[in-house]
Order: sequence, then structure tokens, then C-alpha cells
Amino acid sequence: MRQGDQFLSYGELVAAVERVREQLQGERFGLLLDNQPAWAVLDLALLGARKLCVPLPGFFSPGQLRHAVADAGLDCLLTDQPQRVSELCGRSVERSVSVAGRELALFRLAPRPRRARAGALVKVTYTSGTTGKPKGVCLSWDAIQPVVDALGAAGEVDRRDVA
Repeated sequence: MRQGDQFLSYGELVAAVERVREQLQGERFGLLLDNQPAWAVLDLALLGARKLCVPLPGFFSPGQLRHAVADAGLDCLLTDQPQRVSELCGRSVERSVSVAGRELALFRLAPRPRRARAGALVKVTYTSGTTGKPKGVCLSWDAIQPVVDALGAAGEVDRRDVA
């Protein structure tokens, strides 16, 4: 996995995912950060832990972000944009989390109770909301697993390979 002069072999990616997974206390996580190796590590760690991951698009307006955070019932938000999140939710950074060489801010949120258990869903991806409030597309592990299996079978990679 490459970004500029930063890269991770598949073996390093697996190790980074395992390290981060141990630090993820919570059930519903929002990710508001640029496309980078740290994003992929977090996404894979949350998927492996069967915790809900909600990618939050950087282009969302403050109103769209507030809606997605509340609608998904997030209890944690990880970001490389702490000032923006602090202004958005009126909270301060709880702690810093080191992921793939990046220091990210972790915010604890007061989640709104949700009908569906977080374990039933592993990903909610929000639409742009151009015709109203963003709507979440909910994916369960059962929906994602066949794709993961097919990619693993087709990829024929080894731990030293770099994507």
C-alpha cells in the first residue's frame, strides 16, 4: 500500500491492523480522514473486529456530517481534522491514536440509541445528500464476506508484496 513515499507491505499492513484493533474501544466508529494508508488500516481493523465503520466524506458540509454522525449513532470518531470535528461536535480530543505512521485524533461522542445492533452491520456508507439529507447504505458482514473471499482467492499476494 503506497501513498507518496510512504508504503506498507502486506505483512506490515497485517501487523498494523492487529496493533490498531487492540486500541479500538467502542462499537460505532466514524472515519473522517484523507485517503491514506491509515484509513485502510482502520477500515480493516474495524472490519476484523466486526465493529461498525462509517466513512465520512471530507466534502460533506457541517450539516451533512452532523446528520451522518447522529443517524449512525456513532460513539467514536477518528480524524486527521481535529479542529473541524471539535467545531462540529463541541467536544475535545480524547486521545491520540498512532496508525500507520500518522497521529490521529480520537473523539468520544454521545451516541443516540439505535435499533440495530452495531454487530449486525459493519459498514454504513452515506450518499452525498444532493436531494436531501444523506442516506446510509448499510452493509453486513454476510454481504461483504463473499467479496473478501473472492478478492483473496484472485489476488495471490504474499506478505512481502506492496500494493
